[in-house]
Amino acid sequence: MIRAAMVVLLLASCTASTNDFPTRPGGPGGIVTSPGPGGTTGDGGVGDASDGDAGVAVSGRICIVRDLRKLTTCDTSVRGDASVVKVTIGGRSPLAPPAKTGEFSIVAPLGSDLVWHASGTNFVTTAMPFGPDNTIPIVASADYTDLLNQNQVTILAEGQGSVFVRAVSGAVPASGVSATSNLVTGNVVPRYDADTSATDWRELGPTQADGVMWFPGVQVTTTPAQITLTRNGGTPVKLSVNVEDQTITFVTQDVP
Repeated sequence: MIRAAMVVLLLASCTASTNDFPTRPGGPGGIVTSPGPGGTTGDGGVGDASDGDAGVAVSGRICIVRDLRKLTTCDTSVRGDASVVKVTIGGRSPLAPPAKTGEFSIVAPLGSDLVWHASGTNFVTTAMPFGPDNTIPIVASADYTDLLNQNQVTILAEGQGSVFVRAVSGAVPASGVSATSNLVTGNVVPRYDADTSATDWRELGPTQADGVMWFPGVQVTTTPAQITLTRNGGTPVKLSVNVEDQTITFVTQDVP
């Protein structure tokens, strides 16, 4: 078995409790704009007031995931304490850390192509384009190393990251989706969710009940890579994705 080039970090063992939260389809290139006096953008958890040129108030949630097929199911056990996670967008941090269950508020800068980042000791760094849903998944390093080992995947210590794409149709996970890409890797990609196992991902598509595809150990990009999704032979949907070093990029894409 090929061993992943990552350090296995041991976490305290406990019985996990989880929380499911509805999510809306997101996508790269989200724009935060000032809603104006007393107004609201009505999207992405943006509040009812802006802070002038400083930005706008945005609410979100850090979601510690144990099962990477279920990217909106958050671990709220002691092990799932999200208050230790640092979250930023456009280089800005919240005035207060997230709650233990992950909720936070932040004044986001105005602009386009903003990206959430979440990181912390014993966690793999997350990148997620700003979009309609601000539930930000993050996974413990030990859990991700176990997943890599189970699937005989190698990630180099430098110059590689991973991508998870969650396909949805409206607010429902989209089964029957296959993917192609120009991502560069020595691993078999994508891997597809399996109904029968949280850790044994399939090398052959399409997606099953959770609609998730995994591109592990892909080279860092200097220009956006292209991923094409097709559902049951329908119209292809193209999306662009950036890969950051030693980071998991999470993207949600609506597929008709």
